[in-house]
Amino acid sequence: KQTGLDMELATKVTMRDYERGDTQPEDLSPGEVAHLCVMLLSDPDLPDWQARVELRKIQEVCRAEVEGQQAHHLVCGEAGAFKLRRCKRWCELLSSLMMVDLDYII
Repeated sequence: KQTGLDMELATKVTMRDYERGDTQPEDLSPGEVAHLCVMLLSDPDLPDWQARVELRKIQEVCRAEVEGQQAHHLVCGEAGAFKLRRCKRWCELLSSLMMVDLDYII
């Protein structure tokens, strides 16, 4: 977050218009990103709405962690690996959740 992808990008660079409705951009913590990866291993077609619901359950714990602390406790055992399908969906979910254009995620 200190030198990577964060919400500051969305405020400094013009993004496409997102249908916000009741949703707001998420400033995802490393723990939330790790949890998103684990969810994608279980469901490679994870819908946006379900990702938001599941991440809300761990959001407070992840964001309250001391800065610089590792998120290893969120990934248990053998984490697995992504192939193209899951990697593509992960990028799409990050874009949707953060409301940052996919071009900047990639």
